[in-house]
Amino acid sequence: MNTGTVGIRRLKVYTIVGLLPHERIHKQHIYVSIEMQLDYTGCSLNTVEDLSYSVDYSTVASDIEQWIQKCQFELLESIALLGTKRILDRHPNVQACTIEIEKPAAIEMATGAWVRWTQER
Repeated sequence: MNTGTVGIRRLKVYTIVGLLPHERIHKQHIYVSIEMQLDYTGCSLNTVEDLSYSVDYSTVASDIEQWIQKCQFELLESIALLGTKRILDRHPNVQACTIEIEKPAAIEMATGAWVRWTQER
């Protein structure tokens, strides 16, 4: 099977995230990058463009942003694990999904902390 990648780079989400007491009160920015592997060759068959063979990245971005804000996760790992599952469950064309979460305020002496997870069907 041929596959390509459709992605979202550094979606900025302002949310409650973290384990520390102050993190449970004050929102902070995290960045979410998503890569979705799928065969989208059908998008341009017979000179007709058809998004149904791909995935609407604006829909994915909006859904993931709202979901993260609603859930107020403690761990970046949970966002990555459950986020990849959410995308695969909601978008049947996607064969594999990778999510990377960056938390810039996590470590004072670094530009941030991050996790990455890949899930396949």
